[in-house]
Amino acid sequence: MSACTVGPQDQPVPVEVPHVTRRATAAIAASGVPLTMRAHLLRGDRLVRVERVVPAGKGIEPALSALALPLSRDEVAQGLRTALPDSTTTMRGV
Repeated sequence: MSACTVGPQDQPVPVEVPHVTRRATAAIAASGVPLTMRAHLLRGDRLVRVERVVPAGKGIEPALSALALPLSRDEVAQGLRTALPDSTTTMRGV
């Protein structure tokens, strides 16, 4: 049996983002409709998927916004936590 222990990262790790056309991105951003994004938090050493509502944005902004939101009272009550270090700041211009 194995377990996954996830801690904060020392450095950012590049990830590949699926190609989305500019037209599709512009249409989503122009709509101004909030998006429901899936994010993963930790309970102990296990990942737990949660859904978070974030403003529409360009590129990976909505996903980063979903990860950067503070934990809700319900999430804290469920024993969830984030692996982002306290020193993490919001990136601009991504």
